[in-house]
Amino acid sequence: MKRWTLCVGTVLVVACGSSNYYIVKDNSTGQSYYATEIKKLDSGAVQLKDAKTQTDVTLQNSSVQQVSKDEYNAKLHAPAPAAATQTTPAQAPAQATTQPEK
Repeated sequence: MKRWTLCVGTVLVVACGSSNYYIVKDNSTGQSYYATEIKKLDSGAVQLKDAKTQTDVTLQNSSVQQVSKDEYNAKLHAPAPAAATQTTPAQAPAQATTQPEK
């Protein structure tokens, strides 16, 4: 009976799944990628499928951070940061010239 209970418990843990969540940053560009699986290659590179774009990515120089499911989902679905806008400084108003009265 104990053996059967242990087997059922193991099956439940595996069936429920314990996914890992990663945010991988390309150190060369600063771009962040989101993945639930990563593969470390012999060359030291990291291979993943980006959850945002559904593209396969291989990074030579990266930082891998394992995060909680909540943090992963919050950052994955966060709106993209607004593009920096360049403002042109306003021109100084022309100085009024007064002519002396005659």
